[in-house]
Amino acid sequence: MLFEPIGETLTFRLIEHVNQCRLIIVGSERVDDLPTVVSPTREIQMNFRAELAGRCVSLFSSFAVIIVLLTYIYMRYKERLPGIFQYSFLFGKRKPTFDSRFEVLRLPKSWFRYFYLVGVISTSIMMFVESRVTHPHLTVLLSLGLFLTHLVRRFYETVFVSRFGRNQMSVTHFVLGLFFYCTVPIALHGSRTEAVSRGPLGITFSAFQIAALQYSQHVVCRQLADLRKPGSGKPNESVNSKYFIPTGSMFQHITCPHYLFEIALYLSLHWLLTTRWTLFSHIVLFVFANQICSAWVTHSWYQEQFPEWAKERYALVPYVF
Repeated sequence: MLFEPIGETLTFRLIEHVNQCRLIIVGSERVDDLPTVVSPTREIQMNFRAELAGRCVSLFSSFAVIIVLLTYIYMRYKERLPGIFQYSFLFGKRKPTFDSRFEVLRLPKSWFRYFYLVGVISTSIMMFVESRVTHPHLTVLLSLGLFLTHLVRRFYETVFVSRFGRNQMSVTHFVLGLFFYCTVPIALHGSRTEAVSRGPLGITFSAFQIAALQYSQHVVCRQLADLRKPGSGKPNESVNSKYFIPTGSMFQHITCPHYLFEIALYLSLHWLLTTRWTLFSHIVLFVFANQICSAWVTHSWYQEQFPEWAKERYALVPYVF
């Protein structure tokens, strides 16, 4: 036995060791001062869960590479590609060459709302988890909270603002989207080790920056929705099945401002957390690749359908791309 008296108080604590049959008596003024001892089995379980979560998040770096390769293949061969490829890859404006065998792989694009609903639930759970740890990280909590506002807004837009017409997406997009919005809050929470402590100025700057990006993205969403607004002088059939040229705001310079704002939002969240590589970096890399490729495909569609309008605009970044 080992005695370490502090002052006139002596407290004894029994710590069980699985591989050693011994007692350690520790002296302290308060029991709360003693370190919490986690059993080896519990520690193994916690490490396994953390490792599994990390591997799930890191998959999105691989997905980013795959999306770039698939987009390059599509842009090179387009309608010459097999039907299964088109039905699994294309969504929105780009429609696959009709093949009844693969129609089962198509879902309404309005189901985007389920992405954000799942994201709201998973992010709320992760905020609760972060708030219950011994020392909650303010920066992580703030990033989760800001991301939650983004998800709530997008859910509102997909239910009450956006008009999808007959646009569709593939089962592949749907499954990947659900997985993505389950994983993002895990990545934010898992970045707490590298997360920095921002001062009032940094927190205020990030909050206003992300709020401005969300407002800008909402403006674009309403502009696109107004193109299909009933009573705009267009036949209902035309509103649901045809596409119209967006004008005003950022559409004066680029064809896909909503994709640009999405990239900027995730980059802002990353800056709020840290400037170092962290678990959330895999998510940002995926968003970067996905939005750039989506802009590439969408801009090429505009070039085919509205060549005069598209040739005066860039796809994503003015004077760059």
